[in-house]
Amino acid sequence: MTAHTKTLIIMRHGKSDWNSGVSRDFDRPLNDRGSKDVPRMAKWLHTQKLLPQRLISSPARRAADTAKLIAENSGLGQEAIVHDEAIYEAGREDLCAVLARHAGDSSCLLLVGHNPALDDLLEYLVSGRLPLTAGGKLMTTAAVAVLECADWQLPRGSCQLRHLQRPRDLED
Repeated sequence: MTAHTKTLIIMRHGKSDWNSGVSRDFDRPLNDRGSKDVPRMAKWLHTQKLLPQRLISSPARRAADTAKLIAENSGLGQEAIVHDEAIYEAGREDLCAVLARHAGDSSCLLLVGHNPALDDLLEYLVSGRLPLTAGGKLMTTAAVAVLECADWQLPRGSCQLRHLQRPRDLED
């Protein structure tokens, strides 16, 4: 990556617990697998030397917990996390606006959010084919997409996909 490019890391929250007994989707916590996958993904980010200056997260519990685990397991402080309500139930345009609002002079941002908006954002930003799972999925839970972008304007097809890492594909 050149000195002037920006790195955008898009991460879907870890696997959530549908049987937690909470009444609102917003309050669903991570399940056991999510609580194991997210630290593994944080360590992968760290080994790749992908350390964002800012983690922009949905305030929904499963996403907020994902951001917290990323910060704890990658050497970033909790002060790097910004929660933005616009991410929960966002569309692609909303996510682009969130990124523009929080980018500032950062060279590396990590966005923690939800599908289907993250799939849509990735398909919009990267031209060409994206690697799907055997089951046809793009951003599985706790998956991380690393994009190289010229700037934070983020028009259609403006980013290069550098990595798409899914927890199930990591070596133990």
